[in-house]
Amino acid sequence: ISGEAGCRKDKREVKRPRTVLSTVQRRVFKEAFDRTPRPCRKEREKLSSQTGLSVRVVQVWFQNQRAKVKKLARRKMNKEKTAVTCSDSDTDDRAVYDKTTGEAKVSSSVEGYPETVSPPCDLDQSYTSLGSPVSQKKQF
Repeated sequence: ISGEAGCRKDKREVKRPRTVLSTVQRRVFKEAFDRTPRPCRKEREKLSSQTGLSVRVVQVWFQNQRAKVKKLARRKMNKEKTAVTCSDSDTDDRAVYDKTTGEAKVSSSVEGYPETVSPPCDLDQSYTSLGSPVSQKKQF
């Protein structure tokens, strides 16, 4: 069984050591990335000869940099979407405003309990004795 292609117990592959970029190499890559985040093959080969790194290292650096930019943009969007909490000094009720939708939700905080946000109410929805919603509207 040790001769199977999927088994790596006997023959462990030696990983290539991680490439550490110098300040000059990093600067060259960042300048190229500012010009174009997706350089063509010839541009990658040129960067490879300029920095002394393999074309594959150049390619992976650009892939990682694009992923980093995308991740930072997603994180920035999520921060903008987070709710802003405004408190009123007279009561413990708080209105939580969502910047993206402009909706406000009211929450109450009770000392010793975590703050909870009340879901928007649907006055037309009726509830059974167990508290689960019933799909039919109330009949008056």
